[in-house]
Amino acid sequence: MDSWLPLEAAQYPGFSDHFDKNSPPQLKGYAPPFISRAPESGVLKIWSGLMVKTQPDWSILVRQPANLPAHSAYEHFEGIIETDRWFGPLFTNLRLRKTDMPISFRRDMPLMQIQPLHRSTYSEKVLKDFEFAEDLNSFDDEDWTDYKATVLDPGSAQERPRGLYAKTSRKNRK
Repeated sequence: MDSWLPLEAAQYPGFSDHFDKNSPPQLKGYAPPFISRAPESGVLKIWSGLMVKTQPDWSILVRQPANLPAHSAYEHFEGIIETDRWFGPLFTNLRLRKTDMPISFRRDMPLMQIQPLHRSTYSEKVLKDFEFAEDLNSFDDEDWTDYKATVLDPGSAQERPRGLYAKTSRKNRK
């Protein structure tokens, strides 16, 4: 394809002018690019159009959308951004798996998922506070009762209502 050019960075049409008209003088010319290449080969940075700041002790996890199949032409980098300490444009990073064909992004499908996380959920203290069962002999009566409630009590896979887990989870939150 003779019309293809290597990507450095590209602005969303008209955004640079809009940014410069609305930003303080010292920030004019510093509009975030819509899409740019990362230093690593085959990695793109795509701006969500969002600037992100959270309350103290809250961060965000940027990831592939949950419960959707991965795209065969690219994969997501996932990461936690401590957005209570860092403020700026929210990008998602994609590693291209295919570079010999056009890759389309659908308007009606999310490109990324943003999940809020309280800093305490990924603190060293919490991450190191778990027990590991070596084998089934380590299960106690409560474990087996919980297993039965999850696997046997709702009925066989053929008779179990669709969406039972989601419905039960929503009900338990109330």
